[in-house]
Amino acid sequence: MISERPVVVGLGMCSSCGSDYNAAFDSLVSKKDFLQTQNLFDSPKHAHRLFAVAKGFNTGKKHYSRCANIMLEAVSSAMSGLNLSGLDKRRISVFVGTSIGGVYETENALVKLLLEDSEEFGPLRFYECSTLSDIAAKKIGAKGCAMTFSTACSSSSLALSAACNAIAQKEADLCLVCGVDALSRITVNGFGSLLLLSADKCKPFDKHRDGITLGEAAGAIVLSSESAAKKLGLKIHSYALSWGCNADAYHATAPLPGGEGVANLITEILNRANLSSTDCIAAHGTGTLGNDSAEYAAYKAVFGDNIPPYHSNKRLFGHTLGASGVVNAIIGICSINRNILPPTPGFSTPIDGMQTEPLKDAKNGRNESVLALSLGFGGNNSGIILSKRPNEHKMPFYGGPFYVHSVGISSPLGVSLEEVSKNIASANSFKCDAERNLESIPPLKKRKFARLQKMVLSSGIRAVGDAKEVFKNPLKIAVCIGTGLGMVCETGKFIENAIINREAAPMPTAFTNSVHNAMSSAAAIHFGFKGLNSAATAKEISFESALWQAMSDMRLGASNCALVGAADEYSQYAERFLKTRAIYCKNFSGNLSEGAVLYSISPDKLPISMAKISLLKIGRRGDSKDEEANLIELFLKDFPEYSNGIRCCFTPSAVNKFQGELFQAAATALKVESTFIIEDVFGKSYMNSAYAYALAKLKGKGLYASWSLSSSNLRALTLFEIL
Repeated sequence: MISERPVVVGLGMCSSCGSDYNAAFDSLVSKKDFLQTQNLFDSPKHAHRLFAVAKGFNTGKKHYSRCANIMLEAVSSAMSGLNLSGLDKRRISVFVGTSIGGVYETENALVKLLLEDSEEFGPLRFYECSTLSDIAAKKIGAKGCAMTFSTACSSSSLALSAACNAIAQKEADLCLVCGVDALSRITVNGFGSLLLLSADKCKPFDKHRDGITLGEAAGAIVLSSESAAKKLGLKIHSYALSWGCNADAYHATAPLPGGEGVANLITEILNRANLSSTDCIAAHGTGTLGNDSAEYAAYKAVFGDNIPPYHSNKRLFGHTLGASGVVNAIIGICSINRNILPPTPGFSTPIDGMQTEPLKDAKNGRNESVLALSLGFGGNNSGIILSKRPNEHKMPFYGGPFYVHSVGISSPLGVSLEEVSKNIASANSFKCDAERNLESIPPLKKRKFARLQKMVLSSGIRAVGDAKEVFKNPLKIAVCIGTGLGMVCETGKFIENAIINREAAPMPTAFTNSVHNAMSSAAAIHFGFKGLNSAATAKEISFESALWQAMSDMRLGASNCALVGAADEYSQYAERFLKTRAIYCKNFSGNLSEGAVLYSISPDKLPISMAKISLLKIGRRGDSKDEEANLIELFLKDFPEYSNGIRCCFTPSAVNKFQGELFQAAATALKVESTFIIEDVFGKSYMNSAYAYALAKLKGKGLYASWSLSSSNLRALTLFEIL
């Protein structure tokens, strides 16, 4: 099948330069920064540091986090003047990238708890990164899928790639892509603990660089299909020619010194666009010793002596973490539309051996296309080529079913299907044995892993070991793990320490393990998988979001197969938070669970294949039971084999009476023989829907469905067959 072409029809940005992206670009061209000390929180150790503090947004919306308010300013700008009345709202989707979401408000709540003995757990709701995509979707009235990616500094680049895939593969007509992060104690102290903060202002690609300057910002890009843009008469700012993501599979924080992962990514993106080079590179360029050397080495490996002009904006905007990918893309679009090659503020002396220096000053000149790059913890690399004009090359994509070949489980009921089957009726505990299946990992190495990482590795070792013939080419193997709360215990541990010890006792390991993608990067490093590496979060449909992303990447041909799953851990803070929420009180019994489930998945049907995935549909649920039933009947029209009845329908949980009734309406529309509420067996967890294929395998051959409803009213419907 041949894809649609994604085009950019809206831009918005909120940064230290204010809320006008054109003014921000002008500041970059003139190298005028607005760095300052911050007064958001007490910071005994880092009060002297300079930051790029966001300006020009509404700070009065107290029911939203600072992070969300910065994002909404960028969204309002990007959507300004766009008349979308001619589009089906169910064909409008939202993808957000963030490293830490609304953790700033969570930190403030913990300050009150730890220092003032005052329990105010309401702000903990901002901790969930998926809250941002929910807010953005509500803002623009989108009823398609809404998901957040949290892969540290590459987060919004992954969101941008996911949106391009959704449009190219005709699953959406329009997508809002946001990248956002706000300043917080955990990032300031985290990068400080790694000795990566600049003593003054960062110096990207400079011989005397000494670390990053942190910033906060939001960028918003509105993408649509080219046909939808023409239909609606929307101005096209640029064309997305090619995009992609991969992983170094090398280290939890440091890039491959020779830049091989970034070089592979650039080569793949250029090949997919049928290009040999680009006119400009919007570099990641953080100003750290490791990043800049590795990134330049990658340019040298790909382009030789003909490295295109490249630049970094980190001195001006600061390192905006999860927002940096979209910010880079916006600056790139401005540069090609205004035929200006931007400078690299802070650069003066080249690195030893550097033959092609970054741009010191802005230059006017031909600039038809730009490669915008973003790199993150775990060796996570992502990039996109944006062009002033389309080319004739359209990317084909795979439109068939996917097959599940093996499963690995780390659950309260055991670490294998056999153990789960034996214990399914007698669960006494909702905690996992996180050490099972890890005998092959040396003890000293194992000690560095956090509890949730161990669960993921335990599951992954089983899933990979049972399907070795699937995992043949490490460069083309994706790892996508969905999570509701991510590494919440490590995050809590780090913040508690910073508050109680007033930043005097660094915990670098806890910081590197606190990012959501610490699980997927640990798996990639352990197995050597160098394809797409991601952590998707969308509350109860986090697993389906990760599965959707992996399948999109395989449809593009970027990956041949994937290790896909979900993982979440028990947290005392999550339990105490739930007990304060009236909506949960009626059903909440304190049985918060944890676990990890991983599957091997590919487009190829093999003798070992255990299941065939026919459909995965994510979007806003129907507004009534009848509308939801009608939507499901519409989905079934393309899969007549499922119209005559399904053996069982699984759902993670039924939180309240209405959701229970909605599930029953869905089950009736699906003509199921029986239903299965996973929470009744495994306890309450955001990752519960990942158990569906394993539970269906225990029931035997036949047609099955998984109907997952998130607490933000997104629904994921999966139709699959156990072979």
